[in-house]
Formats: sequence, C-alpha cells, structure tokens
Amino acid sequence: MAARGPRKREILCRRPWEGVLTSAADRLDASGTARYLFRPNCHSRGTNTFTNFLARAQPSPGVPRLVMGRLRSTWLVELFEERLPITVIVAAAGVDTLHGLSRILPFLTSVSAGEAARLLRGSG
Repeated sequence: MAARGPRKREILCRRPWEGVLTSAADRLDASGTARYLFRPNCHSRGTNTFTNFLARAQPSPGVPRLVMGRLRSTWLVELFEERLPITVIVAAAGVDTLHGLSRILPFLTSVSAGEAARLLRGSG
C-alpha cells in the first residue's frame, strides 16, 4: 500500500499479520470495484480516516483507549527491538531525521555493558 501526503512511502505488511490480512481479503467479494479491508463499503478515503475511527471507537471496560501516536510508537519500538537497520526504520516511518524518533528511546530495552561491548566490537 502506498501512503500519500507529506510522508509518502510504501507500507508493507509485517509477516505476522500476513495470514490475518490474506484471510480478510479472501472474504471480500470480487466485484471489481475498489475494496478496502478497513471500511470495505467505502469507495474513497479522506484524511485522518483511522484517527477519526479510533476517536469514535468504544473501548471495552479495562482496555486502554487506542491512540494513533501510541500505536505508532509501539510499532517503532518493535522495529528497533528487532534490530532492523536504522535507515530502514527512518524510511518506513516516513521521517527525514532521527529527531522524530527520539521520543521512543525510553521505551527501548536497555543493553548490558557486556552486550554493548560485544556488539560494538563486531563479529570476529
């Protein structure tokens, strides 16, 4: 999927979600018109579609309210924890600098001094 707007980029499906999305896509009818997994009867997209949906959603009791910023931060932390190259994460996030990613640093798992030394030395 291609994201439009100021942060144009290709949005890929992470492997763990592949089966879920494929199954949902298989359930859509093949009418030949533009179809979407989210709001499948909608034939056009406005801005803030997901944000507006989340704002209107009624959470179950005891479940925290979904917030787009938190969802994005969780996704970014997951990418960092998997040790993807930072250039890949920056491109996927649609940002030009690391400044926009600095707010998630407190949520990353810390690395012991020994592990940091091993990683910094490289394979040998």
